[in-house]
Amino acid sequence: MVRRVIPLTILAAALLVGSVAEAKGKLRISTRALKRAPVQFRVNGKPHYTVRLRLKGPASQMKKIASVTYQLHRVYKRPLRVSQDRLSKFGVDIKSYGFFPVRAKITHTDGSKSTLAGYLKFDPRKAPAKVRKK
Repeated sequence: MVRRVIPLTILAAALLVGSVAEAKGKLRISTRALKRAPVQFRVNGKPHYTVRLRLKGPASQMKKIASVTYQLHRVYKRPLRVSQDRLSKFGVDIKSYGFFPVRAKITHTDGSKSTLAGYLKFDPRKAPAKVRKK
């Protein structure tokens, strides 16, 4: 089994429109905040925004991926999120109020593994103004 580490930095991912500054033709983690009102879990708590993490890259590389495990910040109850859904580009939706580094551990169809590193970042000023209480 061969392990490959692919360093990657996501410079910015804007709310509603995910943007990534990275070389063309490489796999990368893409973040995009969804058009949903933020949720407030506690009284006077921070609003949490729904953000989608997924992979972007050439179709030739995407078809060689079996699954992706995203490693979130340690404060999440479930810091590991697994996706095997190729149609969603191995996407997962999470709630977040802040920015943090994200790692994606990729399992390829041939059994090899690789890792991508990125940064979850979005602009909360562009989110819907109404905050839902949960």
